[in-house]
Amino acid sequence: MAVDLRTETLREIKASSDRSVSEIQKLADGAALGGGAGSSQAVTQMTAQLNQLKADIQVVRTEQKKLMVELSHGNTGNGPVEPRVITKIAKPFTKIIYFPLNKVMDPNVDIQIGEVADALKKEAASRACDYAVNGCLNTLGGDKSNLALSQKRADYVAGKLRFQDLNVTDAKAWGERRLDAVTLDGVDQVRNRRVEVEITFDEKPAEMKTPLP
Repeated sequence: MAVDLRTETLREIKASSDRSVSEIQKLADGAALGGGAGSSQAVTQMTAQLNQLKADIQVVRTEQKKLMVELSHGNTGNGPVEPRVITKIAKPFTKIIYFPLNKVMDPNVDIQIGEVADALKKEAASRACDYAVNGCLNTLGGDKSNLALSQKRADYVAGKLRFQDLNVTDAKAWGERRLDAVTLDGVDQVRNRRVEVEITFDEKPAEMKTPLP
């Protein structure tokens, strides 16, 4: 875009300069035909302006040629061209752990956490990852109690993941403010009784651990 604007600017300057040269030349010719001392002085001034304008046009044309050479070599005049390195960053994704009604600790929950932890470790082996844990609930119960229970579940999952050396950055309660399945108030929906583990990836690769000798 910068190259297009620069080229267009040079083109407009040249066109404007050409018009100005033509106009000054006509005025100079008219003054010369009129005769007289005043006309002679006007001709001298116009001639000087005409010569200066021609010099300016030459500068513009030289700049145009320089720009065309730069473009032919893939350069915009802002220094040498550096090869572009595109780093592909994966979008965050989420693992979900479902909870039985009104419970925090449960054997099935621990099994799910173990499976999620294994999947997270595989991701962390090849790239640096951060994990945010979000506790969510259905629309049963009051808002205050739902927030408290979803916080306990988020803390429970975060603690289990941290115990396995996974970098959990946050554990937050959402209560019924983050429904997966929208329902009326007072409805038990298993999809809403959950903890989400959101995974984000850093640009830099994960540090490789050097094995002990």
